[in-house]
Amino acid sequence: MTNSGANHSFDIHTSADLLVKLRQEYEDFKKEPLSSRYAINGAMTAWHLCEWIWAEHNATVQPLSQDSKLGGFQSYLISQCPELEIMQAITNGSKHFKVSSKSGGARVKATELHRGAFNRGFSRGFDISLLKIELDDGSTVIFDDVIERVVMFWGNFFKNSLSL
Repeated sequence: MTNSGANHSFDIHTSADLLVKLRQEYEDFKKEPLSSRYAINGAMTAWHLCEWIWAEHNATVQPLSQDSKLGGFQSYLISQCPELEIMQAITNGSKHFKVSSKSGGARVKATELHRGAFNRGFSRGFDISLLKIELDDGSTVIFDDVIERVVMFWGNFFKNSLSL
């Protein structure tokens, strides 16, 4: 058994492979947009792409962050796609039960499966069911929107910054 990249993730060996996994998880989520399981899996994959890219393409991406550490690269990515901080909070909150200021993603106060009075066939002007994210500033964002922006960001990042 040999491979050239990650060696504990079966046939996912490169960050490009992980991007494919993220896109598949996003498609699964779109089919079941109230699935916390699909949302958490997508968030984890989206956030962990930072580490995979850093490990695989360090020489290419290190100059982007002006920092020689993974944390600097992650901060750079969050500055380019603030929604990644939400992915970080969901990832760390799911893994560690709750988010501390040390584990990142501090902008997120809570997440919720909101059971609305109307089904998702109605517009958001109605009280529809969805996955809500409450931020520390009191505002609310919808997971559907956040994951869509993150998936688009990663696709553009691979195309423009990694030329893949």
